[in-house]
Amino acid sequence: MAHDKAAIGGILDLLDRLGDGSCTTELSEELQQVVERVAEHGGKGTVTISLTVERVADRAVEVDYKLAAKSPRPEHVPTRVWLGEHGLTTRNPRQAALPFADDDVADAPRKIADIETARKRSKDGN
Repeated sequence: MAHDKAAIGGILDLLDRLGDGSCTTELSEELQQVVERVAEHGGKGTVTISLTVERVADRAVEVDYKLAAKSPRPEHVPTRVWLGEHGLTTRNPRQAALPFADDDVADAPRKIADIETARKRSKDGN
């Protein structure tokens, strides 16, 4: 009796043949991305494969697949915004204006670094 090379030997063999052979490649790529994101961000990830089986003729079915992946994302800090007179603003309208310009705030880290450098130099005698 001759062996039928088209015979499917199990689920792994079927997965290798789905999508003209692209299913396992796509599945591997999705898994790699999820693993990388879990390693980078922590948390959990999932890769899901869904197989759809549809009858197309007497004793014949069509098997299709769909992949879905969920990866952890970097955490972020929410930003509070208010509706101001001219659109959205991050300035709380109930807070009084502080006595310096927005540019002063943007330059603050550089100014603090300059002050710390000057203090260090004065201690070192430079």
